[in-house]
Amino acid sequence: MLAGAVQDFVILVASARRDGCSLGERPIHSPWGTFTIAGGISTIWPMFGVANQLLAALGLSVGTTILLKLGKARYTPITVVPMAFMFVTTLTASYQLMGRFWRDAAHKPAMALAYRLDAVLVAVMACLAIVALLDSLMKWRRHVAAGLAAAVESGPAS
Repeated sequence: MLAGAVQDFVILVASARRDGCSLGERPIHSPWGTFTIAGGISTIWPMFGVANQLLAALGLSVGTTILLKLGKARYTPITVVPMAFMFVTTLTASYQLMGRFWRDAAHKPAMALAYRLDAVLVAVMACLAIVALLDSLMKWRRHVAAGLAAAVESGPAS
């Protein structure tokens, strides 16, 4: 019973501070402040969009890999075409967003560091997506080559 009372007291103290911010909120809200200080939601929302669209492209990449491993290579255009579209459009948008952040950093010296940080983070997301795409392409190539070698070794179907 005492343990429950102590727990309730700690939760009450930790969640109701004078400034209205709980102890648990500080570690979560503080890092977001560095991203939004440069322009609020107008800077972070496009970054969320880039991350979301790159995640969709990577999901389609995983789907293509699964189709190849299941031996359903004839269905891969269903995932490869939208994946290619997603990668091209999202990487183009990433490039444009980085340019916007660099221009904003040049025109607003007081917020230059925040805009440069945003540009670098978008570049990191784009580079990691490219690395994942290249890794997938190499795996697909090996899988297709192994499948062709197995078909040649087995001879013509009778």
